[in-house]
Amino acid sequence: MRTNLPDVPEDIIERLIEEGTVDCYDQHEAEMGMLISVMEGVETPFSAQVMGEAVDVLRLEESEKDGSIQAVCKKQNDSKRYSIALSSLEWVEPLPEGYEWIAAYFHWRNH
Repeated sequence: MRTNLPDVPEDIIERLIEEGTVDCYDQHEAEMGMLISVMEGVETPFSAQVMGEAVDVLRLEESEKDGSIQAVCKKQNDSKRYSIALSSLEWVEPLPEGYEWIAAYFHWRNH
């Protein structure tokens, strides 16, 4: 999973993964720990883009379909809400507070 998030130092990534998976006994618990850590650690709402279009990310939630993280978004001049994969977001400045959790989550999922 590639994102356009800025690089986060490896020691911070490892610390966040350790924090998100501490006391987990199996893969399922580790996945839940990381999901909860991201959803609680990233400040919403924040701005991003989807396919070049500005959106507000209102919240992050677990997908019922596959357990991945979904971003609940709305176009900036529209009230309709959309749910898309977190990996589909194009990141813009300013990054949300806690974005390092997202980088740690993608790192953890890929290893």
